[in-house]
This record gives sequence, structure tokens and C-alpha cells, in this order.
Amino acid sequence: GDSAARHARDLAAAHQKIQDHSFQSKGHVQEQMAYQISLASRVEFLEKSLGDSAAKQGQELRDAHQKITDLHGLTEHSERKHSSLQERMDFIENLLGDNVQKHSEELN
Repeated sequence: GDSAARHARDLAAAHQKIQDHSFQSKGHVQEQMAYQISLASRVEFLEKSLGDSAAKQGQELRDAHQKITDLHGLTEHSERKHSSLQERMDFIENLLGDNVQKHSEELN
């Protein structure tokens, strides 16, 4: 009698310990899953942020390069125009100089 009752109590206590451990394990597994989901979400956020930042910087770099190209084109155009004006001024000055010299010779 006593032995069977003691055995039943021990068996019930062992069963309870198994259930407690199983419950704690389930809680631990759930915590681990929540942590992994949280970690995965944070990593995904960081990857997206870095990707967006890299894309934005790439676009800004392309825009800056285009502005430099545009300015270079304007500079070349301005230089050609300046050269053209300089050539025209040289021509006019030579023409005037020739005329002044010619009139000077005529007066002498």
C-alpha cells in the first residue's frame, strides 16, 4: 500500500516536472522565435536603409556628374564664343590699323 502510494506520488511529481519543463521549453522556444523574427526584421530594415542610401547616393553622384558635364559644355561654348569675338576684334583692329596707316601715307 504505502509503496504504491509513494510510487504514485513520485510518478505524479515527475510527471509535473516534465510538464513544467515542457512549458518552460515552449516559452523559451517562443522567446527565441520572437527574438529571431525581431532580429530578422531589424536586419531587413538595415539592409533596406543601406540599399536606399546607396541608391540615393548613386543618383546624387550621377546628377552631380551631369551638372559637371553641362558646365563643361557651357565653358567650351563660352570659350569658342570668346575666341570668335577675339578673332573679330583682331580683324577690326587690323582693318582700322591698315586704314590709319594708309591715310597716314596718303597725307605724307
